[in-house]
Amino acid sequence: MKVVKPNKSDAVAIYRNEAFDSGFYQYFKNIDTNKISQVLNSTDRNVKFDTVTYRQLNSWEKEGLLTVQREGREWRRFSIMDAVWVKLIKELREFGMSREQLKTTKLSLEYETEKCGVAMPMLEFYTAFVVGAKMPVMLLVFKDGVAVPCSLTQYK
Repeated sequence: MKVVKPNKSDAVAIYRNEAFDSGFYQYFKNIDTNKISQVLNSTDRNVKFDTVTYRQLNSWEKEGLLTVQREGREWRRFSIMDAVWVKLIKELREFGMSREQLKTTKLSLEYETEKCGVAMPMLEFYTAFVVGAKMPVMLLVFKDGVAVPCSLTQYK
């Protein structure tokens, strides 16, 4: 199976409205002073995985599904956002998604990475909703791997 690179319209067509654009870009406007983003992306916490093996992490890193900054053979340090992504990889693999589909999912969640200054802006934006507003969020993952996080209101 070939990795499908989602185009801009695939990943965000569901969101295209002024309110979403305003909220999304406002959240990332001052990323250096955004406390929620700092907490979500900090590797200062000791994040551990009880259900993921080192072998799985090594495999996912080798396949390009994980991007963990480390020098040499030192321990990996994960942020909360990394932990959310690892949990998603594990769940989607158990659901039967291929690595190629997961790569497409990752590309979908990386929408506007360069502009926003974080690894997975779509995933972080909706994770901030879950944490800050205690709002339930769903991740719709289609057969080709394209992923679209959305609130219950957007889903309906």
